[in-house]
Amino acid sequence: MNITEAENFLSQLPLPAAHFNPSGEVVFLNREFTKLLGYTKEDIPTTQAHWSLFFPDDAYREKVQKDWSTMLEKSAKSGAPIQPMLLDIVAKNGEVKKLEVHSLQVGALAVTMLVDFTAKVKAEEALRIAAVAFDSEAVMFITDSDGVIVRVNKAFTRLTGYSSEDVLGQTLAMLKSERQGKEFYQRLWSVLQEKGSWQGEVWTKHKNGSIYVELLTLTAVVSPDRIVRNYVATFSDITRSKETQAEIHRLAYYDALTQLPNRCLLQERLGQVLTSTKRSKLYGALLFIDLDKFKMLNDTRGHDVGDMLLQQVAKRLISCLREGDTVARLGGDEFVVMLQGLNANQIEAVAQAEVTGEKILATLNQPYLLAGYEHHSTPQYWRYHV
Repeated sequence: MNITEAENFLSQLPLPAAHFNPSGEVVFLNREFTKLLGYTKEDIPTTQAHWSLFFPDDAYREKVQKDWSTMLEKSAKSGAPIQPMLLDIVAKNGEVKKLEVHSLQVGALAVTMLVDFTAKVKAEEALRIAAVAFDSEAVMFITDSDGVIVRVNKAFTRLTGYSSEDVLGQTLAMLKSERQGKEFYQRLWSVLQEKGSWQGEVWTKHKNGSIYVELLTLTAVVSPDRIVRNYVATFSDITRSKETQAEIHRLAYYDALTQLPNRCLLQERLGQVLTSTKRSKLYGALLFIDLDKFKMLNDTRGHDVGDMLLQQVAKRLISCLREGDTVARLGGDEFVVMLQGLNANQIEAVAQAEVTGEKILATLNQPYLLAGYEHHSTPQYWRYHV
């Protein structure tokens, strides 16, 4: 077979094929080779016209040449054909493709044929990555397009208590608590179908019945024809985080001893009441209260006893107020009562505030039992209208 016949033969092959001379120089590339890698014979300078041109770098080239020499030796000794090699080949545009390289001897012609495994290798790699991710510490489960659970990972079982047998064939609804109703899940499903993803906080029920809050992310898996095939869900238990946030809020806005609102929260609520008062035209009032001889009690009986008195005063003040009113501790024995929505008539509002003030004085004038010791305190208050 002469060169012309060889080129005609290679041109008819349905696979990318090339002819290299014994020195490895490029002699001919067929049309399929050009379609796959972009090179034509004319693209390759004579000084670089060697099959190793198609490898990513020198180190990789040396490795392939070494492996190739070893395979040639084995083939020569055994008489068996050279086994195909899966190699990284660089296309003209710089893309690295995974190609299975077959070397065949056709008469006197050495032919190299290529099979493109790029997509297959990438898919397998993606599957391996997905498998590792699915079996990681992140809690994950997969549903079908109707939201029916088809797979869960080990982390899911550790967090929820449910095994795969418990949940396969079930929907997300089996995990829901009573803290979020039917409407919440309808909105979730609506957003998920519209946007393809949803993220938010969901109160979930553990298999043992305990309730915890999780950050849930749902993402649609869409096929090339734009049809939703599955939903992938990941979530993490953020109960401790929520508890921490609540504790930070409590420390910032509430008195640690009495659990009453502190000065900061009082100022915030006062601003809200002033806005509400302008809109409703209803008067309000502030009552400032302190306790007689509180310092003497601390000095003679100790601060523990003084703290007991403050805690009991707080409870009595709360018992005197309506829903919506506020009692706050400013510090020491200073308390503030904020009354809102009293009356549109100022005189009537003053009268209502006086009634509440007298009720507070009468309640706080009752004796206190402090560590077996009966204590009497005479409170005083000052009134300001808002």
